[in-house]
Amino acid sequence: MKPRALSLAFAALVLLVVACAKKLSELEPYPCANDGSCPDGRACTPSRVCAPAAVDSLCRKGETDCTTAAPGGRCALGVCGQPCDGTRLTCPEGRVCTVATGAGGEGACLAPCSNDSECPAHLACRQLDVRDGEVVRACIAPTEKSALGASCQSTEDCVAQGSALVCFAGICTLPCKTQSDCGAGLVCPAGGGGCLLDCTTNEGACDSDQRCSPIWSAGMRGCTGKDSAVPACDSVKPLLACSGMCGQSANSTVQCSSGSCPAGSTCGPKGSCECAAAKRCGPNGAACTTSSCSSGEWWCEPSLANIGCNDRTANVMRGCICKDGRRLVSICGSKVSCETRCQDECDVVAQDCKDPQKPKCESAGDNSFEHDQCVPLPAAPKQEDQPCTRANFHDDCDKGLYCARVRAEPGKSPETRCRRYCVPGGTCPTGQVCILSRATIDETSDLPVCRDRCTFPDGAECGPGARCTSLGGCVGFDGTNELDTFCRVETDCRKPLVCDFVTNRCVPTCAPPLRDCPAGYTCPGASDAGAPPSDAGVESAAVKFCRKDGT
Repeated sequence: MKPRALSLAFAALVLLVVACAKKLSELEPYPCANDGSCPDGRACTPSRVCAPAAVDSLCRKGETDCTTAAPGGRCALGVCGQPCDGTRLTCPEGRVCTVATGAGGEGACLAPCSNDSECPAHLACRQLDVRDGEVVRACIAPTEKSALGASCQSTEDCVAQGSALVCFAGICTLPCKTQSDCGAGLVCPAGGGGCLLDCTTNEGACDSDQRCSPIWSAGMRGCTGKDSAVPACDSVKPLLACSGMCGQSANSTVQCSSGSCPAGSTCGPKGSCECAAAKRCGPNGAACTTSSCSSGEWWCEPSLANIGCNDRTANVMRGCICKDGRRLVSICGSKVSCETRCQDECDVVAQDCKDPQKPKCESAGDNSFEHDQCVPLPAAPKQEDQPCTRANFHDDCDKGLYCARVRAEPGKSPETRCRRYCVPGGTCPTGQVCILSRATIDETSDLPVCRDRCTFPDGAECGPGARCTSLGGCVGFDGTNELDTFCRVETDCRKPLVCDFVTNRCVPTCAPPLRDCPAGYTCPGASDAGAPPSDAGVESAAVKFCRKDGT
């Protein structure tokens, strides 16, 4: 074929192709791309086809032509809507502008809402702003987030969205110091931080990517990030290293392949316990290498630096400084973090729980030595002196009562009754006395509880299987710790031994003028501080603890 004829044939073919081609508008509806985008300014509909944008269509800023939805229409927070600027251009009734009145800037009129069910299925109800003291919400694209209520890890995440908000409890929100900084329907926790949406009576008030969390300081609940909570601990002040924790199970917090290791240690190459500053147990506390110390005969001297609110450091006595000003002491052996204590700590006598869903202050619900916490009331709470049940560190007594062992005869189940929490040395019903005691199995806190009076040391009033403490009260259990072993309270020790609160060792007692201490021990004189302080509920200052010679 000649060149001219070939050119004419190619031109005819091009004209034929052009004649058969169709415009995009003639192909509608056609599928959206995998990423949800559409060409030629179209919007991707819920049925995943491209079509001209309408009001409430999903959009992509700079790509979707929202003017087909309304004259001058704009794409804001992933949705097409009528234009507004919060000043000159306002929204019609039934619509809310994404820009606050007087704030300036380009926005769009979107559908207001209070929860997801009020939005079209392809949109989600999210917080826009706080205006005139109230939270404003609108139906926006599920993948979008306004600055207010956005998830965050730090305040920089909020600033990056062009707001002056702060990151608090996992969300971007208005900063506050006191409740007056927050509008109606918002809560400022004690110690300040950020305004949280009040969800106390309506958990559905929170966005779907948030949760309704307790606000420990106000007895209310607020919307926080899904995995966040309102912080209660401000800081931690280390008080001292717990040198007396040798061999104590509470100190064994590190698990290596060789077994449990003391707190502060690390696992060596072969799974052995190692630490930078190992010291021997015992009176001299000499330094040693872990290889020269037998198991249970050494401890890791802890660092007192960089202990945070969430650390569970059993071998350091810590001062927990809470955001509401409370100062709590976590004693040696406590594995509870200061954050947990500031969140949950309550007074068993005052019964000061604020959360209506957890109105009962109960002792040691998590077997933590001293951690009292707020819990829900049992279904049918037992009253004072009624038989009760205690299991898994919880009981079925009413507020202000504790299920205590009052008798424990050999071969029989212990007798338990609801007894009143009390202030040591304070008022109890006739025939009872307020004492501090702890058992070793199911009663795990230092409990100031009203107990039946008895005469120490014989305690015939207590019956078999029980013991009369040096504080003059019957307890329906006995300890297991032997002479000169570690103890925290009297009932840690095997009868008739008691706990010397000065040395924290199980020792015998003596009462002048009788001098009946075993060999190697001396009965202190009346001027010695062998007995616990009088405000601990001691009935008689004549009770003395045999003191080991040389201590």
